[in-house]
Amino acid sequence: MENALHMIVETDKASRRKVEEAYARREKLSEELTAKKQEIDAQNEEQAKKVLAQKREDAAKKLESAKTERAEKDERIRAQLNQIYESKHEAWETEIFNAVVGESEQA
Repeated sequence: MENALHMIVETDKASRRKVEEAYARREKLSEELTAKKQEIDAQNEEQAKKVLAQKREDAAKKLESAKTERAEKDERIRAQLNQIYESKHEAWETEIFNAVVGESEQA
């Protein structure tokens, strides 16, 4: 009888030890998973920052290119307008003068 009780107690101790070991393994795995998750999150955040920085750089280059293109186009138009002005301003001045003087003579 005493032997049977001793076996029951030892079996109970062994079972409790296995349960405690299982809890300890579960806790360790949980900590490892948490650490791995934090590592992955940090890697993802770093990668996202790199992608964002590259996108910003690309957008800045596109914007600068568009500004340069627009400035060049504006300069071409300005040059064309100046050329037209230089070639016709005397005729326009004469035409305006005659229109004003001509109206004055009619009044």
